[in-house]
Parts: sequence; C-alpha cells; structure tokens
Amino acid sequence: MRFVSAALAPLLVAPLFLATAVAAQTESARSLDAFRQIPIHSAVGVSGEVWAAGATYKVRLDGRFEFFPALGSARPQNLPWAWHTESIRVGNDELLYGRPTERVANEARYEYARGGVVEVYELDRESVEQTFHLSERPAGVGSLVVSGRIDTPLFAPVREAEHAPLTFFAEDGASILEYGAATVIDADGHRFPMPSSFDGSTIELRLPESVLEAVRFPIVIDPVILSTSPSQQVGEMAVAMLHDLAFAGRRLIMTALTRVFSASDHDLIGMMSFDDFDQPALVATDLSSSYSNQKIAVGAQDQVDRFVIIAEQRQGLGTHLWMRGHYAYQLGLNQGTTNVITAQVGEEYRNPRVGTNNEDSFALIVYDHKQQNVRSVRAVRWETSIPANIVFTTPIATTTEEVQPDVTQRMHGSDDWVVVWSNNSLSTNYVRGRQVKRSGVVDNTIATLVSSSAYTFNRARVAGSFDRFLMTYGRNPVGVGFSSIRATRFDWEPNELPNILHQRLVQGGQTYTNRSVAYDYRSNSHWAAAYNSQLGLQRQFVVKRLGYTGGVVATWNGPGASTFDPYPGAVSFARHRTDEDRFGIVYAHGDSLEGAYGDILRYDPAVYSPVGIGGGCSPDIETVVDTPSMAGRQVFKSRLTSRIFTTSALFVGPATTTVNLTPIGMTWCALKVDPAAGGVAIPAFFEVLGGAPYVQFSLPDSPVFLGTVYTQWAFLHPTANPLGVVLNQGYAHTVL
Repeated sequence: MRFVSAALAPLLVAPLFLATAVAAQTESARSLDAFRQIPIHSAVGVSGEVWAAGATYKVRLDGRFEFFPALGSARPQNLPWAWHTESIRVGNDELLYGRPTERVANEARYEYARGGVVEVYELDRESVEQTFHLSERPAGVGSLVVSGRIDTPLFAPVREAEHAPLTFFAEDGASILEYGAATVIDADGHRFPMPSSFDGSTIELRLPESVLEAVRFPIVIDPVILSTSPSQQVGEMAVAMLHDLAFAGRRLIMTALTRVFSASDHDLIGMMSFDDFDQPALVATDLSSSYSNQKIAVGAQDQVDRFVIIAEQRQGLGTHLWMRGHYAYQLGLNQGTTNVITAQVGEEYRNPRVGTNNEDSFALIVYDHKQQNVRSVRAVRWETSIPANIVFTTPIATTTEEVQPDVTQRMHGSDDWVVVWSNNSLSTNYVRGRQVKRSGVVDNTIATLVSSSAYTFNRARVAGSFDRFLMTYGRNPVGVGFSSIRATRFDWEPNELPNILHQRLVQGGQTYTNRSVAYDYRSNSHWAAAYNSQLGLQRQFVVKRLGYTGGVVATWNGPGASTFDPYPGAVSFARHRTDEDRFGIVYAHGDSLEGAYGDILRYDPAVYSPVGIGGGCSPDIETVVDTPSMAGRQVFKSRLTSRIFTTSALFVGPATTTVNLTPIGMTWCALKVDPAAGGVAIPAFFEVLGGAPYVQFSLPDSPVFLGTVYTQWAFLHPTANPLGVVLNQGYAHTVL
C-alpha cells in the first residue's frame, strides 16, 4: 500500500470512478391546486374592490357583477362581461326598489338584496351560477321578466326568446363566454324553462304568465355563466423556503405564481405549504384588473419567520413595485405588511428580484428602473416588519436596456449580497456584478464576470454565500452558432475583486430561457440551475445539479410540452434534517393550472449511509464520522473521532478485497481496500478543536465521478497486537 500526501488525494481518487452525470432523484410531484378556486375577498391596495376566481375565470363583485374569462397571453386585453340588473317585474309591477344591499354570504356566495329580490352569485371552479330569489308571489299580473344590461366588448347575435344558451364571441369569431339557459325552480322542486332573448345590449328572461300561475313560491331563477374557451396559463413562478421554522418537524415553503388572464393582466397568487409541497394553502392574491403583476419574486427570512413576496405592477404609463412581508404563522388570506413604491408618470420598476439574510429582517430588492428614458439597475432595502422602512440604495449600474438583474437569494450573517446583470453593446458584451453590504451600502467596484464580442448574454442568475458563488446565464452567438446555458463559478470576498475559478457549459444546442439558481449552503459545494429548453415546438423545464466547480452531476427533466406559451419554473434550496437536504422545484406544465406542480430534487439516500464491510481488529469501540458522499462535493471528510491525536492514515480506493494481515503482526486484521486496484493510504491531519484525525479530498464534478469509494482507517494501538497497528472496519461510500 502506498502512502500519499492528502493534497494529492483528489488526483488519485478521481480516475477511479469516471462516469457521466446521472438522472436526479425527485419525490412524487404534488399539484399546487390551492388557487383553482379563490374565495371572495376585498382587494388589497385598491379601495372597495371585491374579487374572487375559479379555474377559468375571475369576477369582480362590488357594485355589479363583472366576469373576466381567462384568455391567456394570446389576447392583448381582457374581454370582461358585466351584468347590471335593470328590472325585475311582473306585468307593470316593478319588484326592484331602493338601493341594493351587498354582502358576502360565504367565501363562494355574494348577494345583492333589493326590494323583494335577492340576486345571488355562487362560484365554483368552472362556472358561476347566477340566481334570483323571489320569496313571495308578486301582486302584479302578467309575465315574470328579468332584464339585465350587458356591458362587454364581446358580441352575441340578436335573437328572439328561446330556451337555449347565449354565446358571446370576440371580434375574431372565437367563442369566449356562455350565458346558460335559465330555469325556474319552485318550492316543490318543479323546474320550468325560462326563455331568454338578446337585443344587442340587454338580456331579457321571460316566464309567461300562464306558467307563472302554475309555480309555487318561493322560486329561484338560475342561469349559469362560464368561459367557453378558457386558457389556464401560468406566467411566472418563484419559490423560497424557511429553514429554521418547523411545524411538527416540517419546514415551510412559499410558492408564488402569476395567472395570465390576458397579455396585459397577470394576477399574483401566493401559496404556503410544507417542505414537500404538501397541503398548499392560499395566503396571497392580487386579482385586480387595474394593473398587471407581470414579474414576481419571493424570499425567506429565517430570523423573523417571514416570507417576502415582490411583484411589479404595470399600470398605464408606470410600473409600481409591490412588496409584502408574510408571517409564516398567518394562514389567512392577504395578511402581513404591505407596501407599494408608486411610480411617477413614465417611471418603471421592473423585473424585481429579492435577497434576504438569515440573521435579520431586511430584504434587498433589485430591479430595472426607468425614468425619463434613463435606465439603471437599482435596489431598495426594506425592513419587512415596518412597511414604511424603505431605503433606496445608490444606483448599482447604468444600462441601455432592461437587463433583468438578480441578487443572491439568501445570505448569512455579515455576507455581502451579490447583484449581477447583463450588459450588451455594439462591441464587447458583459455580465457584470457588484456587491451590496448588509447595511445597504453599494460597493464602489463594478466587476466583470464574463465578457465576449462573439456572444451576447441574458438573464444572469446568481446564488451562493460565505464568499462562494455561482452564476448561470444565457449565451447567444452574435452570428451563426448555438445558444447555451453557461455557469461561472467564482469566489468574491468583501471589498475585493472576484476570483473567477471556472467557466462551465450547462447545456447547449437549443433555445433557452434561464430561470433561477439555488445554493446548498450546507454542503458548500452544490447548486441547482433551472431553465427552459426548446427544440422546435418542444419545450421542457430542466433542473441540473452542479458541483463545486459548476460541473453537471445530475439532471432532472420535467415533462415536455408542445406549446408557444411560457413554461415557467424556479428552484430554491430546502434545508431539512442532516440527511434530507434537498432543492425545491416549482414548475407549470403547458397551458394548464392542473399542471402547476412542486417537486423535491433530493440527494440519493445512499450518500448519507456508508456500508460497513468488516476487517476491523481494534479491541476498542471506534467511531468514524464521514460527510455525505455527493458527487461534486469539494470537501469529502472522514474523521476518526475516537482516536484523539493518534497517528493515523486512511486507506482509500475504488475496489474492495480481503487481505489477511495476521502474518505481519496485525492479529485478526483484514485490509478491505484493494491496493492492486489503485488503493492509497493518506496520512491524517488533526483537527484544531478536539484533535481528531481527519482526511479530506474532493469528489470531482467536471468530469463527474460516480461509483463506490472504499475507506478504512489504520492507527497506532501499541497494546493491541505485536505490530502495534490496528484497523477499524472498512466502509463503502456510494458517490452519486
């Protein structure tokens, strides 16, 4: 057996198990379905508005009923349909009088009481049932007539009275909405058809006098309103996890997404769930059609048990910045602290991203800013428990276009945030970065992380902590060539220039949209990079786990979809118990709310559980502590904790054997690491605190090395046998 320096160990171990990246292991994907029916609620920040939603529509209920079909990004504007009850009468006897009284009867039922009639809207996932309740027979004589004025950009053919649905169309002839055939149900449960007519602006429901005489009061009139060609498109998604707060031993995740009602109206949805995306609960909504929540971001603040949700609100000639701090203990809808930075005319706060620190309640929100045609990357530092405590930092960079900046999502202690953005020009193109201190002070230095005259860059995303960072970005050729997702691995200490360590290809040869990157700060070696790939019409959401140099060690491919619609997704690190650290993934599959999912990208359980293979001969009980053996781990460390300051060495190799060592004076000892297959012995160092012998080496990621590594400790024990050297049992470590 050869003895080698610990510094040479990676060079000797690496060739032993060269392989390709593996498919990443995930849990069963869970549907994020809490937003398919949103209860009736008052809008936050828009006085007087009352909203609710189903899977295919949303409705505004204050003052009158207004139905918004979910149309998707193919429609530039909403096509709302509003009903205003103008008259309910029998003959000449008008049943409506006085001002209507409105109330929320329950989370899915809204009522307008006026005169002797209660007009009710009952909401389910796919439709709205409109009902008119008449408790007593009217005194008048004649037909029962309900007249409703319709305000909508849609059109329906003029028609005479008929007991059939009435369909409304867009200008291009597409069917958008159906007003169903009305039926009268009397006190005995008998059902009577109530024909409807339309004159181009008013729907009239008419129950003939002869039929009215036969019904027994009270009665209910119940047409149904529904979207006929609904889109269920998800626009953007974001995810973050609280690591230090646990309910019943389970951490909490916040998922935010946008629902695309039209190209100019995206709604914000926030859901809180357990760390495996179990039991998602709706906690945040913004359904108002007064503005559009195009881009969103979320963060987590462990110190104060709070999530941070950020959205841009596009409205008219400005784009505002909306912010909410949501306590994890609050399970109700739209609770927490809210603030809005209101844009001036022509001012824009766009593409927000949020970074937090696990030791305080401050968040750094970075964004594209535009005012009077001057563009820049800027940031605000927000104390999330105090809505008004917002401090604008000095500008981070001047730009010529929207650059979609990013900031490290979670920092620790005195760490600086790192902000990155692309900077393309007519000559040399760059991805640049700048540090922002925990106090909100912007560092003086703008650093170049990547540069090229042959390629442009876009959507830079960064994650890391403890001065270790990895950035992913899209790279496109200026001329002919292939697009790709790239990774840059760098270290960056405060007040210094970054040290660029590695440039890696994540994937190339298709069309890509970079999404997000998350850092496993427990291993201090792994990142998860999330992006969309497209080849022809086939789209896919992909997450790759990267090792300590940015090399790909595992790949997770989401379900494919043939669609031109966005295919969003995001990833965040999810710290759990020591043997269950994982990355949380959220994504939407195609054009369907049914396809919005959360999933867990976990390390293979085998990396946490080395298997004993025998061979030990110490007369005492020995204790060995090994770090998990994930591929791409920069520091794999084995510690012989039972032998303080004892001269020791660790045998390491790719194969096992059994060599009887009794003949050389090591009675009952068996060497389990095969020297003939390249096994080596590495002398141990001693830990400063405690004095335990240890050996450490890297498990490389580029190229990635997978397989089994065998280890066995040898150490001095003068009284154990004639040679005075013993072995503990060997271990097999699975590297995945």
